[in-house]
Formats: sequence, structure tokens, C-alpha cells
Amino acid sequence: MAKIKLGFKALLDKAMTVQAQGNATAIGEDTAANVSVESHTIDRGKVTLTFGKVTATASGTAETGGAYATAQTSATVAGADLGHSLTKTTSGSGSDWASATSVTRFFAIDVKGFEFKNGHIVSTSLPEKTVTTSPQVPAGNTATLGMDATATGDYSVVKAEASVIATDSFSDVAASVVSSADGHSDYHLFG
Repeated sequence: MAKIKLGFKALLDKAMTVQAQGNATAIGEDTAANVSVESHTIDRGKVTLTFGKVTATASGTAETGGAYATAQTSATVAGADLGHSLTKTTSGSGSDWASATSVTRFFAIDVKGFEFKNGHIVSTSLPEKTVTTSPQVPAGNTATLGMDATATGDYSVVKAEASVIATDSFSDVAASVVSSADGHSDYHLFG
């Protein structure tokens, strides 16, 4: 549980909050970009748990060259006693293609009345891997988004924002989910 000292004896409990986000961009004659966000936060009074996965993929092809693809994902957790996020990224390009994939998995737990002295949230990014084969990109330009976000508990909230665009040579998807839950009603979530 995160605590902020407000003098010598007063402590303010903070809600556990998670932000999961991803974006994918592809440029070329044929492009595909996809972001999928799963984020679940559950408050059961004494224990709050969050877990999820963010996946971003982008690929593009161009017969004349100039294909480009990028994908990023991340998850940050505040107010938890124990947590971990792990990000894996792959990318590659050739003379007429480019592709990128990023996947972040995360979990965290907060137990009311328990606190590690310095907290214990770990974020790990594995070394990027290189793809050497051209992706299968359907003809045209597509941008797709998937979201499954929940916050369960008496004082919980989910906020989702997304942008999806596809033009004749460009596909882009960006998504962010922020959720928070806490068994206390003595303050307002998100300020």
C-alpha cells in the first residue's frame, strides 16, 4: 500500500492505479496496424489486484521501398506493494517491407496495511529481437483496435482513450487505459 506522510502521525492511503498503453504505426503501399489492450483491476477491500496485456503490431510493404513500421507498449502501476511488467519487442525490415511487434504483460497486488519499505515494482524490457522474414500484409491499409478493460470494486474507475486511422499509405493506432480501485471513499480517484 502506498502511503504519504502528512506530518508526524497522519497517513493518506492512495488507490492503486495502472496505465496500460500501446501504439502501432505502419507506412507503405499496403499497411496494417493493430493495438489490443486488456486491463483488469479488482478491489476486494483488503486486497487490490491488477493484471493485463498490451499488444501492438505494425507491418508495411512498398514495392519501391520506403516501408516503415514501429510498435510500442508499456504498463505502469502506482500504489501497489508488489508488481511486475515485462515487455518483449521484435522488429525487422527489408528492401520492400518492415514489421514491428511489442507485447507487455503486467500484474500488481496491493494489500491494505502492508507495505515494503521501498516498494517493489519491477519493469523489465527484454532485448529486442530481429525479424528476418517479410510479414503477410493484406492489400490495402487497415488499422484495428481491441479493448477489454474492467475495474471492479465500490470505488473503482476505468478511463480509455484511443485513436485509429488508416489512409492510402498509412495506418496508425494508439490506445491508453487507466484504471484505479480502492476500498476507501475518503478521496477522489484521479484527483
